[in-house]
Amino acid sequence: MKTCISILVLAAGLAFLPSISLGQCRGGGAGGGTTGSTTGTTTGVSTSGSGVVASGQLLTSPGSWYHDVMMQQQLQQAMARQQYAMAVAKAQKAQAKYEVRLANAQKRRSEAAYKLEADRARRSMTLAQR
Repeated sequence: MKTCISILVLAAGLAFLPSISLGQCRGGGAGGGTTGSTTGTTTGVSTSGSGVVASGQLLTSPGSWYHDVMMQQQLQQAMARQQYAMAVAKAQKAQAKYEVRLANAQKRRSEAAYKLEADRARRSMTLAQR
C-alpha cells in the first residue's frame, strides 16, 4: 500500500516537473536558440520571434528561480546585518552598564576603606590617650 502511494506521488511529481521548467523559459519551452549557459553571451532568434536575448538575462530577470534565490539571499544578508548591528548595540550598552557598576563598586570600596581607616585611627588615638 505504501509503495503504491509512493509510486503514484513520484509519477505525479515527474509529470509536474516539466511544466515547472517550461515556465522558466522565455520561448515557452519550444526549443530555440537559448542555451543553458550562465555567461553573458547572446543567443540566436527564438521560435517565438522575441529576438536576441542574453542568456544571463534569462537567469537574473524577475520571475526566474535564480532571481528569487538571489533576492532571498539579499534579504537574509540584510536581516543578518540588522541583527549584527542590534547585537553590537546591545553589547555596547551592556559594557557601559558594567563600567558604571564597576565604578560604583570601586567608589563604595574606597569609601568603606576610608571609613575603616578613620575608625582605626580614632581607636588608636583613644588607646594612646589612656
